[in-house]
Amino acid sequence: MSNALACSPEKEVSPCSSPVASDDSSSTRRDLADLEPSSVEQPVSFAPGVLRRNLKRSILDGGYYGWMVGVGESYIPAFALAVGLGEVTTGLIASIPMLVGGIVQLVSLRAIPWCGSYRRWIVLASGCQAVAFIPLIIAALVGSISPWLLFVIVSCYWGSGMAAGPAWNAWISNVVPLRIRPRYFARRTRLIQLATFAGFLFGGLLIYLSNQVDRVLFGFAALFLVAAIARVLSTGYLFIHQVKEEPIPGHRRSKNSEVAEATPFALIGKRLVIYLVGMQVFVQISGPYFVPYMLKKLSISYEGFVMLVGAAFVSKALAMPLWGSLAGRYGGRNLLAVGGICVIPLSSLWTLSDHFGWLLFVQSASGALWAAYELGFFLVFLNDVPQSQRARLMTIYNFANSVAWFLGSGLGGWMLTLGEASYHAYHWIFWISSLGRLATLVLLWRVQWTPGDEPSKILRKPNSSAKETTSRKELIPPMVTPGTATVTAIERAA
Repeated sequence: MSNALACSPEKEVSPCSSPVASDDSSSTRRDLADLEPSSVEQPVSFAPGVLRRNLKRSILDGGYYGWMVGVGESYIPAFALAVGLGEVTTGLIASIPMLVGGIVQLVSLRAIPWCGSYRRWIVLASGCQAVAFIPLIIAALVGSISPWLLFVIVSCYWGSGMAAGPAWNAWISNVVPLRIRPRYFARRTRLIQLATFAGFLFGGLLIYLSNQVDRVLFGFAALFLVAAIARVLSTGYLFIHQVKEEPIPGHRRSKNSEVAEATPFALIGKRLVIYLVGMQVFVQISGPYFVPYMLKKLSISYEGFVMLVGAAFVSKALAMPLWGSLAGRYGGRNLLAVGGICVIPLSSLWTLSDHFGWLLFVQSASGALWAAYELGFFLVFLNDVPQSQRARLMTIYNFANSVAWFLGSGLGGWMLTLGEASYHAYHWIFWISSLGRLATLVLLWRVQWTPGDEPSKILRKPNSSAKETTSRKELIPPMVTPGTATVTAIERAA
């Protein structure tokens, strides 16, 4: 994950007409009390040694994944430029394959039940992502590749990675206890960012050295080989987790699942996806074009490029403990609000000065602020969305997110083409990106304020004992009450 969501607007449940909005609906309460086990998240129960080993394996999986992103994925746009593809084509490398990948990963809704467990599907998809680096290695050794073939290869890479995501988000809740999630995932994300940064530095050094001897494409081949090995190791740690495999619900929708979708928890998920999709459209208007802007228009060296991207990775990793602590205290939705507001002006800041020191400052601020945004929406997905709906919602989100990525980058590429990819054309898309992000505040407000979402009203059984009520409430993360809320490797460092 490293790598920051959107969805086609599904029909939302009106809070006024929702069956859980009224305390007088005893039949609805009985339906909610009798939901299937996957609809209301159960506590993680492991022997201490097993839990400790699983948490360590998840950390190592994330570390090797981050290394793959830093040493491999982050250099795909630079590789496209190195083999002679144009600036707009390089930007579209980050969007068209995302769209294809988003379509391909839709099969996961049916494939996961066919595999019999989330873990099997995750391991299969992760292995396919490692294999996707092999043709990139061959292309780098040959010294050329056609744009369409590169699109196909990168589409396979994104498709397999995105296919693993929904299953992982549903499966990981069986690994990590609810109480430690904010701090644990902040720590895990911090390690991923540090590993990504280390991989990126390693890649930059290797590209620099290979460029000195006029063998830059051989350097890219070595990077992609190291990335493939890192993904294989990550897949291995996923495979050896000791988790009780629960039955995977089939594709058919039950009455209980329909009741679960009527709860404010499910409403939060839908509103969250719509907000993330809207944000992604405007982020991607500028996001894919920071790399060609730096390397072509500002003529920044590979060393300077590595420093700028590295600054974002470092600040992101350093900020994660703070954001994790705040999320544990105030909740994921409040953290998402802080991040969603603070990332609005980031792309426009690139237009204020071309001085390297200023760009370094902007990148450092970007890394820290995007960390709040990404950890916030991940915790909302993991804690506020019913477990039985999580994989399905994430699959829909991935598809809608890829469409948003394609639309945003396509719009940005069209604007650049109209402006003949000039220096000022880049500044236009940076400002349009910031203004669009400002418009998404309306959607963010809808995520923050979901009437009737108090867990005590939704999940408490009638006539339940105080002990049962306390136990159930312990499973629910802190919620935000009304009025309390305050893609590239560049800018997001993701």
